[in-house]
Amino acid sequence: MKKIYILLFALFQFSFLNAQHSWFQPGPKLNGTVKAILPGVGDSYFLLGSFTKVGEDSISGIAKWDGEKFSKVGSSGIEGTSINAAIYYNGDIVVAGNFSSIDSVVCNNIALWDGSQWSSLGNGFNYTGATTVSTLTVYKGDLYAGGSFQLSGSDSVSNIAKWNGSSWIALGDGIKGEVKTMYVHNNELYVGGTFPYAGTLQVNNIAKWDGSDWSEVGEGLEYTGATTVSTLQAYNGNLYAGGIFYNSGTTSMSHVAMWDGSQWSEVGGGLDYTGATTVSTLCFTVYNEKLIAEAKFRSLTDTNTYYYIAQTWNDTTWAVKDSRTDLPILTLQEVNNELYAGGDFTIIDSDTISFFAQWKWGTFRKGIIMEEQHYHFGVYPNPTKSELWIRPDNNTTFNFSIHDMLGRPVFTTGNVNDLHFIQPAEIGKGLYTYSITDEKGVLLQKGKLIIQ
Repeated sequence: MKKIYILLFALFQFSFLNAQHSWFQPGPKLNGTVKAILPGVGDSYFLLGSFTKVGEDSISGIAKWDGEKFSKVGSSGIEGTSINAAIYYNGDIVVAGNFSSIDSVVCNNIALWDGSQWSSLGNGFNYTGATTVSTLTVYKGDLYAGGSFQLSGSDSVSNIAKWNGSSWIALGDGIKGEVKTMYVHNNELYVGGTFPYAGTLQVNNIAKWDGSDWSEVGEGLEYTGATTVSTLQAYNGNLYAGGIFYNSGTTSMSHVAMWDGSQWSEVGGGLDYTGATTVSTLCFTVYNEKLIAEAKFRSLTDTNTYYYIAQTWNDTTWAVKDSRTDLPILTLQEVNNELYAGGDFTIIDSDTISFFAQWKWGTFRKGIIMEEQHYHFGVYPNPTKSELWIRPDNNTTFNFSIHDMLGRPVFTTGNVNDLHFIQPAEIGKGLYTYSITDEKGVLLQKGKLIIQ
């Protein structure tokens, strides 16, 4: 029996070293890009994007996951190309993007769902094929929309506007370029994108709105026609910006910067890689008490563009999680303690995962009955039918054991950092316990395991 386990363990190590796969496809596949994920109640969430099918079902632009299946939100979906953003506003859901109508309700790029039907918000933003709303936020109780648009009906709004309950109104002279992201931090509205001016004030791609006036955010983040601020996220009391930029004034910073309320500073050397020629941060989120970024770079050796998910910042250093995709991640979102990613990708690592993915590791997964915890180990899936992944949040070396309900060991491995466990024939269906210990045998985590 011991020889069998040694042989199996060698097979497990070989399997994991050749396939350290950290993401999987939750639910049926979509046929188009996911641009935003809106958490619902419990395990439910909404997906927004340019897809027209989920599995075999015709679902256009917005889909709701209720914990068991995806369904339409309304009856027929959007007429247009995409929903880019969604937010809760006064108990309802507002969505925005590039569409002329939802469920035959003319709404011009922005619409409201009250739980039973769609309705327009005033004149919306005059719909053309190029008009789009990229981002939504709520600031001081009011709804704000930003993007690439000039008019709401006959009113000039210049790329950013506030909803007053009956119509969209301008924020001063507006933004002189495309708005890509908005974020409320320390009771001020921060706006990022590709623009030299907010009103008549030179701001270099990022500006603040206090409810009545625009102001600079330090010296901004280097402005050229191609420079952009694409993401904003608060973390540990500071505001982080990501995008395609290299400096603020004379201070160098590579595609990511931190604002402490008075000045911009670089963040751990930025997101340049050895051998990289270009890097652009596409999205941020905070998960498991870390700032997580998605970025891309072009290799000098083979000239291919690679994208990496889940690069984490802990206020000291960046740690790169090696989950390479073929095309960009556009959104990262936590839902009920689980991390999800949406975007243009169709491959993560070597797995076919299209447009939407769930992270396997991180916090404890639903269904695991924890009796004691000292470290964060992902043990997934549980219950399991044939295979199990065990992985710590850091590089902890550990031992892993499975016992039957009489306490007899049925599987044991030692001195590993990651484990992809494939169920041996000797372990039958039933209820087991597992334990994870460190190199000295100190218990780090234990729980129950169901093999179906």
